[in-house]
Amino acid sequence: MSTPTCAAIYVRISKDRDGSELGVDRQRADCEELAERLGWTVAGVYMDNDLSASTGKPRPAYLRLLADLESGTVDGVLAWHTDRLHRRPAELETFIGLIEKLGVPVVTATAGAVDLSTPTGRLVARLLGATARHETEHHRARVRRAKKQRQEDGKWPGGPRAFGYEQIATAEAAPVIREVEAKAIRTGCAALLAGQSLSAVARDWNAVGLRTPAVASRPEGRPWVSTTVRRTLSRASLAGLVEHGGEIVGAGEWPAIISEATCRGVRALLSDPARRTSPGNARSHLLSGIARCWCGLPLRAATNGGHASCRAASYRCRSERHVSRGAAGLDDYIERHVIARLERDDATDLLLQPAPNTAELATKAEALRQRLAEQAELHAAGVLDTAQLAAGSRKLHAQLDMVQRELAESARVPVLAGLVGVADVRDRWKKLDLSRKRGVVDALMTITVQPARRGRPTGWRKGEPYFDTETVVIEPKRPAA
Repeated sequence: MSTPTCAAIYVRISKDRDGSELGVDRQRADCEELAERLGWTVAGVYMDNDLSASTGKPRPAYLRLLADLESGTVDGVLAWHTDRLHRRPAELETFIGLIEKLGVPVVTATAGAVDLSTPTGRLVARLLGATARHETEHHRARVRRAKKQRQEDGKWPGGPRAFGYEQIATAEAAPVIREVEAKAIRTGCAALLAGQSLSAVARDWNAVGLRTPAVASRPEGRPWVSTTVRRTLSRASLAGLVEHGGEIVGAGEWPAIISEATCRGVRALLSDPARRTSPGNARSHLLSGIARCWCGLPLRAATNGGHASCRAASYRCRSERHVSRGAAGLDDYIERHVIARLERDDATDLLLQPAPNTAELATKAEALRQRLAEQAELHAAGVLDTAQLAAGSRKLHAQLDMVQRELAESARVPVLAGLVGVADVRDRWKKLDLSRKRGVVDALMTITVQPARRGRPTGWRKGEPYFDTETVVIEPKRPAA
């Protein structure tokens, strides 16, 4: 074996929770000691810290090592063990092909030299790779079973620190609420249930300096975006509930930040397909998808063609041929109508609605879950056959779904809350997020746009703005509107 003059040390560790890099530092020290014994000159260290080799995700340092081997920049490889280099057989085969072609020596600190130029050496490498793969799969199975057991026992699921809670010292301890983040979670849930968007919640959290929980690769955390807010506020654990496979399966043994009703309300809201929109005009205009053409189809936002200086937003029928109205004029007319309605003396009547008994609903839901569990036990004992279990379960699940929908709906904050009975409705309206404004409009009225009339009113002069309010039909949805 030739003596490399520009060898590479490759180090990797799958998890480095505190970002201290102690694991890779120990590997590097052992490899440097090995290089000194062998008389190899080390040209550089290639480090993938806190990065698994079994997931198939790209490892930047490993890919750079392959490129440097191919170019001749590196003429030898040192690693702590072969499983630091590979845990996937497919990746190993690519590495074997490259090393066999280049004739580069590979030595490990704990498994010795791996001679990939001979059939026996390649067999050893493949056996070591298969063993590493087996260990990975076995470890995953153990982790999954331990996690399932924790769920069944109502224990905290573990893992990295969750937003709203302090990092727990041991797996058996219950986490402690981090009050600053918990307050943001409660406020964010209330805002969503009142019609505010995920993006608006993200902006509010970023504005007060909140960040996502720290990880080794980014100890300062990340700014919030709509997707991370969605994942955070959708967690059943915020209400002290155990979740498995996307379903709430029982109560946990840790303190709740929000109520079960609020949790179910937020989850129902965020899982509603109607909320999911593609990028574009979907939520950038007040009335897109809310106002309708006289034919019944919703109006969509569009931009008139022509020179950039003349372009203006408009609402058009999805058929493209029925109606088209300038967005500015229609928005202004509807906003004035909304404000006038909310300024009336009887505006408080809009908020009148019976409050459901959430405690009673939660008790009923728990009783239904208990009956489902009892049916499963009777089936296991042979008292119920499969057909009886299926029939009984369908009925109980239907009842449980209905109770859960009522419980989720009970958490929704009235979309008009904070707008009725205030001194300056117009000022409050201007400060609302667009998604909240859309929610208010949709809650108050049905808007139908009729075909435009020919001609202009007497006294109108060319160049003046004109909007024919007579072609807009507003029908109230709320009582006394």
